[in-house]
Formats: sequence, structure tokens, C-alpha cells
Amino acid sequence: MKFVAALACALSLMFAVGCNRVAAPMGEAAAEVTPPPPAGVQLVKLKLPGMVCGGCAMEVKDTLVKVDGISHVATNPDKHECTFWFAKGNDEIKTKLDDLAKTNDKIAGWEREN
Repeated sequence: MKFVAALACALSLMFAVGCNRVAAPMGEAAAEVTPPPPAGVQLVKLKLPGMVCGGCAMEVKDTLVKVDGISHVATNPDKHECTFWFAKGNDEIKTKLDDLAKTNDKIAGWEREN
């Protein structure tokens, strides 16, 4: 009985605090793959140090799919990577990511890898 109470307490604390882990254990979240884009669309690959777990990955994905011009978002929290298709210019994606980074700590510190 004490074990169940301790487990319930630990789980409620984890949900109250949120995600603050340094890295996800190997194999915890399946890596997604973005297919090659069609002509006129670029594949963007980002390093997101703030994305460390599956919950973070879902938050990143939910945020990016709302941005005009972004589609086919895939995340890999084990490697802190995100890829997506972008149908507009490089300057525009930089501006959009900088704006998102101001309000989303999972995207803050983003670095483009391609």
C-alpha cells in the first residue's frame, strides 16, 4: 500500500512539474521520418535542444503545423531533431522560428542543420 501511495505521489509531482529531463531514454519515442519534398519545397532540418521527450515533440509538432507554409513535420526527441517541408524562402522561416522561440521554450535555441 505504501508503494502505491509513493508511486501516485511521484506521478502527480512529475505531471505538476512538467518535462524537465535532460534527455529521453533510448527507445522511448519512435523517430519519425519526413519524406523528400516535391519541387519548389525545401526540407528543413532543425536541432532543438529544448525538445527532450515525447511530450515536447508533440508540442513542437502542434506548434509548427499551425505555421503557414510548413507541412510534413516529423520529430525525433532522442536526437533533439525536427524536420519539415517549407514552401517559402529561407528568410521567412528564420523569422517565423525566431518568433516561435520567444513563446515556446521547446523551440528556443533552435539551430538549422541544413
